[in-house]
Amino acid sequence: QLTIADFALNTATMCLEAIGFSLSPWPHVERWYNDFKVNHPELWEIAAGGMKEISFFEKNPPDLSHMDHPIHPIRKLSK
Repeated sequence: QLTIADFALNTATMCLEAIGFSLSPWPHVERWYNDFKVNHPELWEIAAGGMKEISFFEKNPPDLSHMDHPIHPIRKLSK
């Protein structure tokens, strides 16, 4: 039975998968997540595009060194 909590937890877990985080140390969570993917392919299809974007961003972060943010200073990289 799908609950509203599944949506929030699944969204966070999908982001973890997209960046290559392994759930194997938590077998119950891994089983729940895999069951969700198998039992709700229509929802999984919607998420697939976003996961590709997150994965790409993780592997190719933008260069934000030019930003001057007053609260979150950006570490300047020496070239």
